[in-house]
Amino acid sequence: EEYTGAFDDFQTTIEEAHAVGGGVTFAMMVERARPHGSSSVLERRYGFVATWRDGRIARAKNYLDLDQASTAAEQLAEELG
Repeated sequence: EEYTGAFDDFQTTIEEAHAVGGGVTFAMMVERARPHGSSSVLERRYGFVATWRDGRIARAKNYLDLDQASTAAEQLAEELG
């Protein structure tokens, strides 16, 4: 809440998501936010890699570098697969 509280408007959307294998998923997320008192909109894309167990996220990590996120997801799927 401290982070999102700096904005009048804040949204996070999933732009792309897919299963990589071995219970690992990769998602490209987009945050859009408008700071208090501003008409400007900030946008940030990041990769979200998650490991699922029993229908729930067991482990997750965000990456600001999308290529690094995709590579990490593939490596993790290979390790767990």
